[in-house]
Amino acid sequence: MNKNLIAIALTLSFALPTCAFAASNPAEALAPLGSEGYWFYKQKEAPPKVIRVKPEEKPKPKAPETIVEKPPEKPKTDPCQDEETWTADCGFVTPKSFAMQSKERDALLQNMVMNPGNPDAVKAVQKYTQWIIQQSTYAAQVWQYNTIQDPSINAQAEAPISQFGLQMASSLQTGKRADVWAQIKEYGGFLVLFTKESCDYCHSQLYAVQLLARDTKLPLYDASLEGKCLDTFSGEFCVPPERSIPPAQVLQVKTVPSVFLYMPDNTWIRVSIGLTDTASMEERLYNFFIAWKIASTSGKQTGTTGLNLDPSAQPQNSQELSKLLSTPIKTLESK
Repeated sequence: MNKNLIAIALTLSFALPTCAFAASNPAEALAPLGSEGYWFYKQKEAPPKVIRVKPEEKPKPKAPETIVEKPPEKPKTDPCQDEETWTADCGFVTPKSFAMQSKERDALLQNMVMNPGNPDAVKAVQKYTQWIIQQSTYAAQVWQYNTIQDPSINAQAEAPISQFGLQMASSLQTGKRADVWAQIKEYGGFLVLFTKESCDYCHSQLYAVQLLARDTKLPLYDASLEGKCLDTFSGEFCVPPERSIPPAQVLQVKTVPSVFLYMPDNTWIRVSIGLTDTASMEERLYNFFIAWKIASTSGKQTGTTGLNLDPSAQPQNSQELSKLLSTPIKTLESK
C-alpha cells in the first residue's frame, strides 16, 4: 500500500508542472506555431477619442426696435370756434356751417330778448344781422349776374321790357363814372349789339344802346345774326352774319337784342337782354367792369362767373375808386 501511495505521489509530482505551464499560456497550445492570438490575453486598444468642437454660434441679429412716435398734440382750439362748444357767451363768430349759423341765431336772439339791457347781447345780434345782410347781398349780386349771362334762367328774357331793381354794389356819383368809361376805352373795350334784321325789338332797342355808347364814349358794333345790319351801322361797325354767328354760338346768344361788353383778352360780359333802358345798362356796365378790374388785379374769382362780386371789395368812395383804377393789370399794361 505504501508502495502504491509512493507511485501515485510521483505521478502527480510530474504531472503538476505540466498543467501549471499549460495554464500559464493556454494560447500557445491552441494557436499554430509562429502565430500569436491576442484576444485571449491582450486587451483591445480603445479607439481614439474623437473630440468634436462645436462651431461658434453666430449671434442672432436683433429685431429692429419699433419706435412708437407719439401723435402730435392737437393744438388747443378756441371753444367758441367749434359748433359743439359754442355758447351765447361767445357772442357772434363767423359760422362754419349752416347748422352753426342756426344755433347762433336762436341763442343770440334769445339772449338779447331776455337781456335787452345788456349791450353785448344786443351787439352780438347786430353782428349776426350784418353778416346775414352781407351774405344775402353777395348772393343777390351773383343771382343777377347769372340771370343776365344765362338767358335760360332769366324769366324776363322774352318780355318786351326787362326790369332789374337790384344793384351790384353801392354806386358812386354819376360824374365819377366818366373815369370808369375812360379806362374801359383805354384798355380797348367796346360794346357789341347782337341783332337780326327781322327783329322789331332790335330796332326799338337801338336808341337806348346808342345813348349808352354816347355816354360812355365807347365804340359800338352791330353784330347781325341775320340779314343786314341796322341802318345806322356801316363800314367796320357793321359785322355781317358770317363773322357774327361763330362768336354768338360760343356766347350762347339765343335772344336778341343782346348787348355785350368786350374786354381784352377775349372776355365777353353780357350787359343786357331784350329791351333795357340806358340807365340800367350803364349801372350794370359800371358794376361789371369794377368786378372785372378787381378780379384782374387780385386774381380772385367767384364761382364760375369769372368776376369778383364780393361787395366788401367794391370801392365805397371816390378815393377807393381812383386807387382801383390806377392799379395796373400786367397782362394789359405789358402790351
